[in-house]
Amino acid sequence: MQKTILLNWKANKNILEAEYWLNNFPKNLLDKKSDFKLIIAPPLPLLSQMRRLIDHQQLPISLAVQDISAQKAGAYTGEVVAKNLEFLGVEMAIIGHSERRRLFNENCQLVATKVQRALEADIGVVLCLDEPDFPEQAKLLTQQERNKISVAYEPVSAIGSGQAVAPPQVSKFFTKLRQYFPFNPLIYGGSVDPSNIKDFLAISDGVLVSSAALEINDFVRLMQAII
Repeated sequence: MQKTILLNWKANKNILEAEYWLNNFPKNLLDKKSDFKLIIAPPLPLLSQMRRLIDHQQLPISLAVQDISAQKAGAYTGEVVAKNLEFLGVEMAIIGHSERRRLFNENCQLVATKVQRALEADIGVVLCLDEPDFPEQAKLLTQQERNKISVAYEPVSAIGSGQAVAPPQVSKFFTKLRQYFPFNPLIYGGSVDPSNIKDFLAISDGVLVSSAALEINDFVRLMQAII
């Protein structure tokens, strides 16, 4: 089974910077037989052009969104609903990221509705959880919904701090998660960099990376640590 390398670009990059990143992607870095599946979640306005560039250059990169609306299509000014993403080749949605919960006051019920909307549109889900959230969040999902998602352990203390949680602590939390998500792919996110990515991949099904892969040279260094 391939390990997931999910890059969350957050609110960084314009289209020229994204094109530079893709145009300088080493085509021999990953192939179809690779042990790793690379997914990028860019800012939403970049999705369409990035889709065209990835297809034109035949790059081994999938696309994700950083969030999705809890609403269905309709009169919801400013929202991006699942229907808006049709034909853009979006494979996955990051839902419940700690920055959404902390900065935009998203609660577990809203996150659960977003999971439902993504799955209704056949968009895969990476559900982000930290220790205080996971029991309540799990109980708000149906068993069918739980069975279809990946779960990312995203400790708030490690987000953007440069201080990753030690792998043994991550393993301990994964054991707790398995009570609610026994067969789901489990991902770690929080200050992943070239010095620790190999250790985290050894105990998980993938990693969620941000600042350590924003620049293409940094991304290459990250991958060289595991290839």
